[in-house]
Amino acid sequence: MSEKVVLIHGFTQGKWMWKDLIGPLAVETGMRICSIDAPGHLDSTELSYDLERLCEVLVDAFPSAHYVGYSMGARIAMTVAARYPQAVKSLVVISGNPGIRSRPQRIARIASDERLAQELEALDGDPDGFAAFLLRWISQPLFGPLGDQTESLRLRALNRPSALASSLRLIGAGTQEPVWGEMIEFGAPFRFIVGERDEKFLAIAQELVAKRGRPEELIVAKGSYHQVVSSSPQLVLDSLIEFYGGLTDG
Repeated sequence: MSEKVVLIHGFTQGKWMWKDLIGPLAVETGMRICSIDAPGHLDSTELSYDLERLCEVLVDAFPSAHYVGYSMGARIAMTVAARYPQAVKSLVVISGNPGIRSRPQRIARIASDERLAQELEALDGDPDGFAAFLLRWISQPLFGPLGDQTESLRLRALNRPSALASSLRLIGAGTQEPVWGEMIEFGAPFRFIVGERDEKFLAIAQELVAKRGRPEELIVAKGSYHQVVSSSPQLVLDSLIEFYGGLTDG
């Protein structure tokens, strides 16, 4: 039976964000690629799980798998690896944060996300307002210049605003207990992919990899900001193929 790779997307996205990688990755690795919609997104719109419950559900569905997560999905994948390391055969973090270490900062983030959640809840039945919210979301400096986002915005708009609000409240960054220690000690194969111009997350990646003592685990996408998967798709694909090929060779 083929080994499974679980792909988890970022906030307001869906499993569609991996569509250009799935075929080539499956062909080159012979692995079964399983992309999922996170709670509150698309096919999982009706699911309302907090992070701990989501980890339980994922491990029930995938008792032994390789995980790849981007941004929100990376936080989810790292929490699965921290809580159930025996279920995670390898971990690839893309533009991820093991957690906000300061409790006051986590509380402030929860409050900030609550404001966003309330704004989203008011947008059910208002496609124009939701489209404006999504455009504002992807226009944050964090993401940098991404070029034509017409298709991305169309797909993001398939989400239901109030379901995204639920996702923010239940699995937003402020709700996540930091897993820095667990990630430093995580013993399975690990890789961190991050954009060169994504200053905050590059610093996080550099710190984590330095504390793990394995500089080769860090892959930096030249010229990219936060959304490495769309801005540097070939680098991400090549890195994953090389990473899984190394596991097979080993």
